[in-house]
Amino acid sequence: MSISTKDLHKALKTFFGFDKFKGLQEQVIKSLLEKQNTFAIMPTGGGKSLCYQLPALMQDGVAIVVSPLIALMKNQVDAIRGISKHEGIAHVLNSSLNKTEIKQVKSDIESGITKLLYVAPESLSKAENIEFLSAQTISFMAVDEAHCISEWGHDFRPEYRNLKQIISQIGDNISIIGLTATATPKVQEDILKNLGTTDSQTLQGVQVVMAVKAIVWRITRIKILKNLKNSCQVSLLPNKKLVLPCYKKLLLWLKPQCRAENLFYIILGKHLIH
Repeated sequence: MSISTKDLHKALKTFFGFDKFKGLQEQVIKSLLEKQNTFAIMPTGGGKSLCYQLPALMQDGVAIVVSPLIALMKNQVDAIRGISKHEGIAHVLNSSLNKTEIKQVKSDIESGITKLLYVAPESLSKAENIEFLSAQTISFMAVDEAHCISEWGHDFRPEYRNLKQIISQIGDNISIIGLTATATPKVQEDILKNLGTTDSQTLQGVQVVMAVKAIVWRITRIKILKNLKNSCQVSLLPNKKLVLPCYKKLLLWLKPQCRAENLFYIILGKHLIH
């Protein structure tokens, strides 16, 4: 689907009310509309979701969005429904739905109302869903949180490794877009190899890495406890402690994240190095 810059901006305004794109959004969307396999590495807050939402709304068929985050899927479905007169424009398909709800989802897809179908990899892998989707017009496949594919990534999900096989069962020549906030070159290579999209156009935004002089070799959920003005105790679960020399920088970065909260959770990984 070839589209001019003017028409693309018009669609952005029509569907979302925005006057301009953010960061790499326009490049990513153009690549996807041209049916190219695409890999987008964009920082949190960079507007990754719009990169597949807008193309889905502009094309025939339904876009399948694979995501491991149930709450995020629901929020995005609600947001898309908010800009359309058709509630069925976006759906979630998962095990929480009863038979009546599943029937409605499939009916909306068959009638062409649904433009975005959000699924977890576990739901997508079910034989009945593969059979149903293989009979539909699929505009493209979006793999959100694509780092989950890589065993070298910081949030590896084994079920993501089967996506290549599942997609091939649904249909031939389905364009795929992978999206993540961060990925090392090794993780990028692993993602593209496992999706079978080594021909992808890779678009990478600026990644902000906080300079903390500590290497956390294993990904873990940690507690940050703010004590006195000049101290920060980092407690690794369970009952292990690690002192971060650059705690002032850490707190400076965390302050706007936690607002008035004194106890909260974050994730640190081995890529946060000096």
